[in-house]
Amino acid sequence: MDLKKAEKIAEDFLLDYFPEAKSIKLEEIELTEDKEFWYVTLSYYQTKNPPEENSNNLSNFKKKYLKFKIENETYIVFYMKIREFKTPL
Repeated sequence: MDLKKAEKIAEDFLLDYFPEAKSIKLEEIELTEDKEFWYVTLSYYQTKNPPEENSNNLSNFKKKYLKFKIENETYIVFYMKIREFKTPL
């Protein structure tokens, strides 16, 4: 599978479980060195009305990140995890 296929599989999986997800964007994608798995991180806004692309007021919207592990040969999604970032002290 190529990069675009891995992204599409992750996005379709996300929408199966979170159909209200809006403004889905690719944040990170990586093929493991052994070429067995893809790790894909997608972001989306948890709202029915996503912010405008150039909007500076994002306080009413919650951006979520999900990380996916997808097997390269079978396209099986092994997991979908919430990706959280540590805030600086």
